[in-house]
Amino acid sequence: MRVQVEFLAILREMTGIKVEWREIAAGTTLEQLWRAYLRDHPCAARVDVVYAVNQKRASADYVLQDGDRVSFLPPLAGGAQRHLLPFQPFARTKRLGWTSA
Repeated sequence: MRVQVEFLAILREMTGIKVEWREIAAGTTLEQLWRAYLRDHPCAARVDVVYAVNQKRASADYVLQDGDRVSFLPPLAGGAQRHLLPFQPFARTKRLGWTSA
């Protein structure tokens, strides 16, 4: 059975793999597949990983099916920190519409 595997963000850089097809045994879980990649790319063990199958988040014990699209990605966070953004209330003006006060 075959699955398509993609690595995103820093994991792509660590493994050197963007996307590849991989033969796996029936009954293989996401965790087992991840550990197989870690044997070849131990540096990737330094990064926490989130699993996704067919573009939906999945748990480590998910049993893979033939043709699944597996994504390994680091946990995502982001956005600006609130305390770094100055608060600017908005005022209505006739000519220009909404502007900062």
